[in-house]
Amino acid sequence: MRAIPVAAFTPANVRNPVQTAADVNDLPNVDTIAHPCMIIKGSRYYMFFTAKYLKTDEGGVGLGQSNNGREWHYRLAVIHEPVMVSTPVVFKCQNDFYMVPETFELTTARLDKATAFPDTWEYQKDLLRGDHFVAPTLVRYKDMWWMFTGVEGNETLRLLYAQDFTGPWTEHPLSPVVKKNRHTAWPAGIPFMLDGEVSRLGMDIVPTYGYQVHAFKIIGLSTKTYVEKMIDTVLVKASGQGWNADAMHHVDAHPIGRSQCIAAGDALGK
Repeated sequence: MRAIPVAAFTPANVRNPVQTAADVNDLPNVDTIAHPCMIIKGSRYYMFFTAKYLKTDEGGVGLGQSNNGREWHYRLAVIHEPVMVSTPVVFKCQNDFYMVPETFELTTARLDKATAFPDTWEYQKDLLRGDHFVAPTLVRYKDMWWMFTGVEGNETLRLLYAQDFTGPWTEHPLSPVVKKNRHTAWPAGIPFMLDGEVSRLGMDIVPTYGYQVHAFKIIGLSTKTYVEKMIDTVLVKASGQGWNADAMHHVDAHPIGRSQCIAAGDALGK
């Protein structure tokens, strides 16, 4: 199988990390940023990400900006609420931008809309209720919307589908599509589209959290079927030294041109 064209290397003209927790100046005590999600709009790049104080899990969603995809500066916190809001999945539909962030504490998967992109977002509705949804992740494929979401325990992956991303959402008859597997269940980024095919990203949290990210080519997907196969090459993995020495657990990749892509990943290092 062909590997997703993302390599875990640093181009010569990029100095990693491009954003750190120290850049976040409008949320209190932020010591951790993670889960990048990029939007490319015109000649500008926007990166939404989790920003939090690890000890209490307080924080929100921060936003960075770049004119070239290589050099970034922090812009502002776009979401800051009394409960933890994290892991933003941002997408465009028609002329509007939407976000599905993780709201694990509230037992909901919610939808926000940009009223003034990229800075101002407003809550729209709850897409799902009644469970602790981990990193609910949407992708448009075969004229349908699909949602992958982990649940508490991080060893199970649910799959739902809808005609419209606003719902109603229906549980896939084969859901959960991953059961009792801490190597593959946790969503690790928005599914990657290549030549009309889609690949799911899953975090391996064994032996340690954020150990590496696998890609899974989805070779059969309908409202009745689901078949995936792991791509042999690990997508990203901790390097043992430098900025990504200890962990890499989330990837966001976007094709730019016919043979290139730009990708952002989070990492724990020295």
